[in-house]
Amino acid sequence: SSDLATVERLIASRRMLKDYYNTPESVYTVVEGQKMHQTDKLFMDTVVDTIQEHIESENLRMELIAEGGCELPHSIRHLENKTHTEIAAALRRAGFTDIKTVNLHDIKIGWLTKPGKIESIQIEGQDIVAEEQVIKDAYQMIYEPNVSIVITYHGK
Repeated sequence: SSDLATVERLIASRRMLKDYYNTPESVYTVVEGQKMHQTDKLFMDTVVDTIQEHIESENLRMELIAEGGCELPHSIRHLENKTHTEIAAALRRAGFTDIKTVNLHDIKIGWLTKPGKIESIQIEGQDIVAEEQVIKDAYQMIYEPNVSIVITYHGK
């Protein structure tokens, strides 16, 4: 008899849980005393985290947050020993889509310059390289994925 009562209580508690999860209330959470849909809370948390991460950026705009703006990968900061193909691949992996490479065709037999060595990187016509390093200000920016990037390099 006590086993039967235990089973009946379990069934009753499962029914209550099922009824609860079949109601609209089950998808809400309480935030600062207000009911908020769990999906909305996740979205708002993502927006707030993105804003806090990039609050110092002059280029922070709502469109870039909504579209998922791109940042320069730190792997390209030091350019010595990196080729134009490595830089372009790192930028593509970071989400940039409009990347062009320009060969200067300036390497002659006997020159010491290594083929593929970076001469400049420009974003929307602005050079972002100084003394074989990407300038710090460029890392504090959020860019649109389709921003124009031109990598100029030494080649045969």
